[in-house]
Amino acid sequence: MASTPRVTPRPTTLLLALTTLLVGCQSWQPIPAAERKQLARRDTTSTGVRIEAQVTVRSERLTGDFRCLMVADPGVTPRVRLQLYPDLGGKILDLVATDAQLIGFLADDSTRLQVAAGTAAPRHFLTFLALTLLERHRSITAESFIDRRDGSRGRWYRLQTGWPDHELQQLVTIDYTQRLHRYRYVSWTEVEELDTGVTRITANGLELSITLESSEADDQLPDALFELALPPVTQP
Repeated sequence: MASTPRVTPRPTTLLLALTTLLVGCQSWQPIPAAERKQLARRDTTSTGVRIEAQVTVRSERLTGDFRCLMVADPGVTPRVRLQLYPDLGGKILDLVATDAQLIGFLADDSTRLQVAAGTAAPRHFLTFLALTLLERHRSITAESFIDRRDGSRGRWYRLQTGWPDHELQQLVTIDYTQRLHRYRYVSWTEVEELDTGVTRITANGLELSITLESSEADDQLPDALFELALPPVTQP
């Protein structure tokens, strides 16, 4: 396996780190009922979706540009499956995330994930990606919001999540949506650029960008799409 690449923070990463620090200086406050109603997403449809995208990853376990195929069944209890393919060759990543289980693997025979809700997931790339995708497709209702606090760039909200010990904060501006994730003492940032549709996920030793190419509604996604079994480990 290749040695771990050293990820040099970009200006955007440094800005997000500073924003996180400034946000932490404010105290959390209750959300008035009227504001809570305004915050809830009006579109709570549970229509499934098929997505194709280009994904760029820089991490210890995986580095390169990949074609992404994803299916998502959004809602209060979402289900997501994501697969990555290189330009040539077979599938290099397969991942399923639900509120009941996270399961996935890389084609390196060593990076594997299979945990049930209530069990601590390992602190690595697959876990962070699974939790991020799960919350991206979760319906946000008035009850999703816990509290709020003001930061230098706007108002932050803390949200309920579906996975135990996964903490989530969100800031929405006219240019982007920023989310701060934290799980088992590891933090990462998710930024969705509203004008380009590009999503960037950054953490210590990880940079990932997702560029949407197509999105098609599908209200008849079969359950089998969200079923995954880990392949046997190849013997040396």
